[in-house]
Amino acid sequence: MDADNKELLELMLKILPKTMTTKSHRGGHFYYITDFSVRKFTLDLGSHGKLEIAGQGQISVLPPSIHPEGTVYEFIDQAAPVPWHGDLKQELTQLLGKQLGIKIKTEHINIERILKGVNEGQRDISAIQLATWYRKQGLSEEEVLNKLITWNELNKPPLPDDVIQAKVESAFKPEKPYGYKFIESKVKETYTPGKDLPDKVFEQSTDEEFIVYNKETSEVTRQKKIEAEETYVPLDQIPWKPVRDAQPYDDIWNEVKQYLYEHIDIPNGYDILTAWVLATWIPEEWDAVPYLFFYGPAGSGKTWALEVLASICFRPFMSASTTLPVIFRACDLWHPTLFLDETEVYLRKERSEIMHLLNAGYRKGFPATLSAIKSNFFLQRRTIARKMGNPRLLKIHLHTFRHFKGTTEYHKTKDIIHVQQILGHQDIKSTMMYIQIEQALFRNSIEDDFHVKVAKTEEEIKGLLEIGYEFVLQKDSLAYFRKRK
Repeated sequence: MDADNKELLELMLKILPKTMTTKSHRGGHFYYITDFSVRKFTLDLGSHGKLEIAGQGQISVLPPSIHPEGTVYEFIDQAAPVPWHGDLKQELTQLLGKQLGIKIKTEHINIERILKGVNEGQRDISAIQLATWYRKQGLSEEEVLNKLITWNELNKPPLPDDVIQAKVESAFKPEKPYGYKFIESKVKETYTPGKDLPDKVFEQSTDEEFIVYNKETSEVTRQKKIEAEETYVPLDQIPWKPVRDAQPYDDIWNEVKQYLYEHIDIPNGYDILTAWVLATWIPEEWDAVPYLFFYGPAGSGKTWALEVLASICFRPFMSASTTLPVIFRACDLWHPTLFLDETEVYLRKERSEIMHLLNAGYRKGFPATLSAIKSNFFLQRRTIARKMGNPRLLKIHLHTFRHFKGTTEYHKTKDIIHVQQILGHQDIKSTMMYIQIEQALFRNSIEDDFHVKVAKTEEEIKGLLEIGYEFVLQKDSLAYFRKRK
């Protein structure tokens, strides 16, 4: 550690653990042995000066060397360098911030990136950071160790298991977890009328809660939220009569069949109708489902038959002469059972896109046709442009949203590799255009404050790119990088 002035040297002698210390031309050096290699970094201590930590690959000048200006390097303390266990940068930042009463800027840690595995040179520190993240979630040391051993398989190459164990012990050594600032995705909150998960099924019963069936215990409960990979919350409104209760039926087939027999007058086919009604309640089980069509003259009871079926089917959505956008929104938001009255309307040429959508919707995994999606988009675009009196909106295409996403992601992160992964580009050259677009849009932004780093070796360059720094220019043998503050 290089204290860059005499006042800072005197201050560090009082604060830092005693170790081998030398006097230099301007200040002094402190020497420690760390558990793993450390990359060079600098702590800005405000009016006290800067403390530079010379990490892996750096050169240190020792006594009895002589500075070109004549200063002789001398030992202040010739004891052997003492060990510094744990995360040197984090512990040093916390120690100096507390002792000096100042706030030292620290970089946020992208936990999502660490969870995907890291390369050599980032494994040791990432292991401590990840262990700390799990510790802050309330996991025990043993649970964290098991998770990190699994995570270690993603690293290139993996660390030995005993090293992983040492990192976990380092993360649990302080009385309180390290004060890392993590960047992590918030748990997504999804509005839904219900869902079938591996361990439970839930369906909205009111505006505020779900009825939940536990597949393992067969227990039925009511919950306001469902916590899983996402947080599921009820919709504000649903267009059908909600489920009020859940209870076992000994003979549900005959009950449903009898109900249909009492309310729909057809010569035969009650078993087919019964099977169809029950199938709507477990849509996840089927690779394909049939559509039902009722044929007959006016007044024969076709609409009434739809209403009877809708009264006991899963999430019924009944409509007559509806439009493609309405069906799109209904299917996307509710995943309902559709009941379309007056179907001859949909056989007309101008409604052919609705039939394309229905023809694609009876099989699992079949997406809506591209023509239907485009038709809906162009219709909405034309309607909005006309209402707002803004013909420029007609220049917006589906791909415009992809460009918007790429540009804003690069502006937020300044990480072109991150943008490449989001957009799925195989060649980084395809992604580079978003750097130019972002620079053109935000050239005069008042937020153009950057952290600046200089790299000499391939390893240093690789390390800076991995933590989101952007290459700026090459001068002599130095490569300059920056990252937005």
